[in-house]
Amino acid sequence: MPHCILEYSNNQVDSLNFRILFEDLHNALMKAWKFKKEDFKSRVIKHDIYYIGNGAKENIFISLSLQVMSGKNEEEKKYISQTALNILKKHFFRSLAESETSLSVQIVEVDKSSYSKIQSG
Repeated sequence: MPHCILEYSNNQVDSLNFRILFEDLHNALMKAWKFKKEDFKSRVIKHDIYYIGNGAKENIFISLSLQVMSGKNEEEKKYISQTALNILKKHFFRSLAESETSLSVQIVEVDKSSYSKIQSG
């Protein structure tokens, strides 16, 4: 934990380096919540089929889901949500400037008692 799941519509217009985006995000999360770098599991899902708002084909969505263990207070969650949103704004600046773009971040708390994991090595 945490898991960072970035989803976006295939019509976003930015030339992205996801490695740099996730490095920015991981560094911000480590600073805010004292996570260890090796705990992150980040991935990208590009959607070819989607329907946004009124269905106009130029509408774009970008959504980041941050899955973290339960126990964070509301202030911490709000801070990291805003921090992550600012990172996304930096990386998706062209989409925001050139199209109708919905950019969102949500924090999903995973119940500690129901989370199981095996780590090799």
